[in-house]
This record gives sequence, structure tokens and C-alpha cells, in this order.
Amino acid sequence: MTQRNNDLRVGAAPMADTPAHGSLEWVSPTDQVILPTKGKYYPEDHPLHNQEFIEMKYLTAREEDLLSDKKLLKRGVVIDKVLQSLIVDKTIKVSSLLIGDKNAMLVAARIGGYGSEYKAVISCPHCTVSSEYAFDLSELEVLYGSDVEISDEGTFTVQLPKTGFPVVCRLLTGADEEWLAKSTKMKEEKGLPTSDLLDQMLSFIVSVNGVTDQGEIRKFLGVMPAMDSKELRKVYKKTVPNVVMKQHFTCPECDASQEVDVPFGTEFFWPK
Repeated sequence: MTQRNNDLRVGAAPMADTPAHGSLEWVSPTDQVILPTKGKYYPEDHPLHNQEFIEMKYLTAREEDLLSDKKLLKRGVVIDKVLQSLIVDKTIKVSSLLIGDKNAMLVAARIGGYGSEYKAVISCPHCTVSSEYAFDLSELEVLYGSDVEISDEGTFTVQLPKTGFPVVCRLLTGADEEWLAKSTKMKEEKGLPTSDLLDQMLSFIVSVNGVTDQGEIRKFLGVMPAMDSKELRKVYKKTVPNVVMKQHFTCPECDASQEVDVPFGTEFFWPK
């Protein structure tokens, strides 16, 4: 069963004492941010192995400078640079963060810097009229994943129903996510057919029936029975801890209500 929770941030460190008149000494406060993975999926040599929280600073003018750096924006690395700046333990590298934890930290950073209210323009799925809507980021749901046996390396095993093969899987990191995006972009630019589903499965699979060679695994994925493919993706999705970037939306024009994706646009870290 998938475990759920709504608390994204807990345990804010106390503010520094009010400095004496004429002094500009200031200790930036920090928060203990809950990790959806609870550290269970990191290997033993990772700083977050079995750690349920990560300590982060609040956004400052330094991070706002990073957010407006045109070179970083053009390279598409500005968010990673900001997160790296906010992490207190510098032995933790953003590229090694599991995606669900990285998403939780992004939301926590936004709440700490600009508050939990996030105003964005939403196009109603029913009447298509666009309107500004205020989301409450503090109410985003957190999925802690289903109960699976996790190895010391942070992997888990899925038994395929048709072939009977055991598939050892791992959770994707920020570096994996970046590689997948670049791979898709490269194929599109060269006019090659994309294979997002195949590439994603190849990224999170460690071995199939004891075989670790990626070339052999790719061949197997190309002929894997649909029943096995569906089961593998279903179990993986249930297992991955993450922040659900969806929230209830009521259209002010037609009063239709439904869950919508919380947009991750420029105004997420650049509010008006």
C-alpha cells in the first residue's frame, strides 16, 4: 500500500537572536525538510542513506541572483545551482538526489522563500477559459511509496508475471532525469524516433534475471511481453516516493471542479 502524507516541511530551526543595535550579524535559519524516500533508497556510501530529513537554508539574495543568471538559465541548470546553494551539507550533490526528494526540496525552497501561496494561470479543462488560480503548496500530497524489500544498495526486485524473470530496479536521480531529457532532445533534433518509455525503463533497471549488460537488457525490453511491461511499470510507479504536483481546481468561469497539474512555470521561483 502506498503511504501518503501532506507535511513537506517540519522542524524549522529557531531564528537567531535579535542582534544588538548597530550590528548586522545574522545567522540564516534552516529547515529540516522531509525526504519522501526517507533515505531508504540511497546506497550505504551516500550521505542521505537512511536519513529522513535534509537540512536546507532559506532563499536569500544570493539565490535570487542565481535565479536571474542568464547563462545558467540558458544552460538549464539554474534550479540545480539554487538547490546546491541551499543544501547545508555540501557533501550532498544535487545530481545524486533521487527525483522525489529533489521535488520535495524544490517545493520547500519555494515555500521558504516566497510562502506557500502560488498563483498561476490555469486553462480550465472544461470551458478552456484561462484564469489566475492560487495553489497552496503546503497542501501538496507526499507519497512515501509502497512497502518493498530494499537492498543495501537501495534497489528492489519486481517479479515479472509472464516470463517469470526477476528485475532488479533502482530509483532515478536528477542526473538520470537530465540524461533522459537530453537523449529525447537529441533524437528529436536528428529526426530520429523517440523511445521515452524504453529509455526510462533501461535507466531504472539494474538487472534482468541476473543479466546486467545494458545491450542485452535493451534487446529483452524490445521483446518483453506486454503483460510484463505493464506490471513492471505499475510496480515501479507505486514504489517511487514523490510529491504529487496536483491540486484541486475550481474554475471561476464555469464552476467545474477537478484535479489539475500544478504548473512548474517561470513564476514558481519568480513570483509577481
